Amino acid sequence: NNYRLFFTTNGQYSHLAAEGGGVNSYFSSSVFDLKPIIPIISSATSETIGWVVLKYVSDISTDVGGVINKDIVADINNSPTIKTMLMAKDQVVLLGDSIFGQPSTNILPFVMQGVLKKRVYQLGFGGCTMAARPSEENSGYDSFGFVSIADAVVNKSYTNQENKASSLGYNYQISELKSIDWSKKTTILCNYVNNDISVGIDIGNHYNSETEIESLNKTSFLGAQTYGVRKIIEKYTNTNIIFLGAVFRKIDGLFVTEYTNSKGLSVFDYIEAESVNSKKMGIRFVDMLDYGKRNIGNLDDSTTDGTHFNGVGAEDFAKYLCAILSSYDISFAV
Repeated sequence: NNYRLFFTTNGQYSHLAAEGGGVNSYFSSSVFDLKPIIPIISSATSETIGWVVLKYVSDISTDVGGVINKDIVADINNSPTIKTMLMAKDQVVLLGDSIFGQPSTNILPFVMQGVLKKRVYQLGFGGCTMAARPSEENSGYDSFGFVSIADAVVNKSYTNQENKASSLGYNYQISELKSIDWSKKTTILCNYVNNDISVGIDIGNHYNSETEIESLNKTSFLGAQTYGVRKIIEKYTNTNIIFLGAVFRKIDGLFVTEYTNSKGLSVFDYIEAESVNSKKMGIRFVDMLDYGKRNIGNLDDSTTDGTHFNGVGAEDFAKYLCAILSSYDISFAV
């Protein structure tokens, strides 16, 4: 199911509603205690035109037309909570694959915004990899991998992504990407691996400070990681990058720790390589293979399909990521 958040009006009252089957079961009751901050998104442009603090959800079966006063929802002085979030001097960017993506159903960044009172940008591109994949240029996926996004951010040129966003359903993410103010202190939580292992990306070579950046093998897992990090950090020196080894999913019916890809590589090979490479670059890495004690028997408790979060899974992961930021003391004490 897809869930949409929108305003509906009933006389003089307005409330936030969600459309789609089983909405109330999608959101756990405890999520409202975290006061998620939800964007109001224009269906015409995919741009965020305002914000609302989620306090409850109603379940309806048909689309309900509602009129939003754009001037009111865009006026941050109407909410001290939203104003605090938008005026914060630091921000978080979630960059990776569909674990961060699925914007129609994934409340991960919105819960984090409620907890941190910081802007959290959602740049999850389902199906994409750390490594560049020239063979996927026609399908569009290569334009949204780590290498291509790093180039777009550094060059402040998003034409390539804009031309391919609609066909892949990435309009919202690209709107988010273009709105980031990189002059602010930024922490990027970067999570790949999931698709790199399933499509059989070569691991490649570890970071070597003597290797010219343009000589890196961007079609390898580690070459792409090194390339993206160096590009972004050299351009935006006030940016922290934390890589997450968040891999808890099914591949071909197997739990990821039991899976071996076409190159004979396991998830442990990728995680170990990414951890070592991050250390060599002076970048933080969090090994999350054991996160939440996920296994083939309990994945359905936290996911919709064995891979992507349901409401409970997204809420738990959001709190976990906020705790990571707090533990690293990057101005995100919660």
